[in-house]
Amino acid sequence: WMQGFCRGYIMGIADGIQLLSTTTTCPPEHMTAGQFYRIVVKYIHDHPEKTDKLTVILASEAWAVAFPCPAKK
Repeated sequence: WMQGFCRGYIMGIADGIQLLSTTTTCPPEHMTAGQFYRIVVKYIHDHPEKTDKLTVILASEAWAVAFPCPAKK
């Protein structure tokens, strides 16, 4: 139950980030909720010193690292 809740929460964050277009994250088109979730969870596990931040910030950081946008020329 908790994992399903967390996945839904993460996907809500992903949708909000895409809607606002205020990020430098460029994920592939066909990412699944599970893939987004695992990236965020791994980032949080790898960076316990950052867990004082809001989840939305950690998710944004995780996706920016995992899916940087190509440099504009």
